[in-house]
Amino acid sequence: MDVLRRLAAVWWVLVLLVVVEGYLGLCWGERTFHPMVITVGTSMVPVFHQGDVVLIRGVDQSRLAVGQVVLVRVPAADRQAYRYPPTTLHRIVSIEARDGRIRAIQTKGDNTQPDPFQTPPGDVLGTAYAKIPAVGQPVLFLRSRPGLIFLAGIVALALVYRWYSRWSVASTGLAPRESPEALLLQIRDLLRTQGRPAPGDPPEGSGDPPAPLPPRRSARH
Repeated sequence: MDVLRRLAAVWWVLVLLVVVEGYLGLCWGERTFHPMVITVGTSMVPVFHQGDVVLIRGVDQSRLAVGQVVLVRVPAADRQAYRYPPTTLHRIVSIEARDGRIRAIQTKGDNTQPDPFQTPPGDVLGTAYAKIPAVGQPVLFLRSRPGLIFLAGIVALALVYRWYSRWSVASTGLAPRESPEALLLQIRDLLRTQGRPAPGDPPEGSGDPPAPLPPRRSARH
């Protein structure tokens, strides 16, 4: 069992390393630290729906154009005043330029009014180029209140199971073993010490000797 646990731990470490390496590779390949976002809300329907994973690639600030869907950083004051998230994925509807350089862009959702702020080119984190429909729904669920209650229930069940396992070991002397056969040997051992017939013992009066008792082993906690 210890070997299996170690193999499982190594497996999860490898999976984590692969995920991290893949994410960093995506950041490097798309030239942005935000290579994907999960759509929240309906401001970009029908292009993007809630739960879609949108892929983002870095964009040259001089190549920003009206009609592009971009991920922008929302100013702190507007986040507080209008309850915006730290970033938003909206479409460019106008560009303010001076002396041949872009000074700011105006964005809006396809189903909303223009955003109450303008974004300087330095706060444009990337442009959307593809989507994976509905893949982010489980993440949105786990971030919601029902999802948090669901996670809390799983943790509570795990704690109750752990407590019950320890209580069972302390009260019966039976510890979990690596196989059903080993557990059966423990049950036979316990029944015989109590003077009761155990599975596999010959019927009373048959004259056959009972099977030998397995070696006693201390319970593991």
